[in-house]
Amino acid sequence: MPRTDPEIVCRWSAHAELALPEDARQVRRDHLSAMYRIEARALETRQRVKKLREGGEVWKDLLREAGTDPLARYAVRLAAGAEDGEIADTVEQMLDQRRKDADDLLLLVAKITEAQRTADVHEIVLASDEALRTAFKRLGIPLPQSDPDAMFGSLDEVSRSAPSKPTRRRWRPASGPARADRV
Repeated sequence: MPRTDPEIVCRWSAHAELALPEDARQVRRDHLSAMYRIEARALETRQRVKKLREGGEVWKDLLREAGTDPLARYAVRLAAGAEDGEIADTVEQMLDQRRKDADDLLLLVAKITEAQRTADVHEIVLASDEALRTAFKRLGIPLPQSDPDAMFGSLDEVSRSAPSKPTRRRWRPASGPARADRV
């Protein structure tokens, strides 16, 4: 029979430590390291895209301004850190371009004015009005009232005040320079 001594108290416990083999721990480390690199790249990509968007907005603003301000392209050149000689060249290019643009505008206005003279715009308006009125009458469509505020006034009054034997010019489009022939 076993003896028990009330003065001796024994406690037993079992403790076991299980460890993964080194190969399994290396696989786990490699996996965690790969996951960290993936998350770091994703974060870096998010940051890069955010910065690109911010930079894109800045460039869009600059390009919008450049599209509406004729001096913007020269300002960008100067702001890019031009040297003294380049500053003078940029300003000279700007002034030359302004002179060229002014000359082009004057040439365009002269061409428009000459085209209007040779086409005799007033005569075209009167002839068009007369042709439309005749067509309306033939189709039985009532004629609209003349606008008293029209630039040419009432065309009825112009027709009535014309000489008894009108001489009209016929406008002929486009097979060479515009010319007016007497009818």
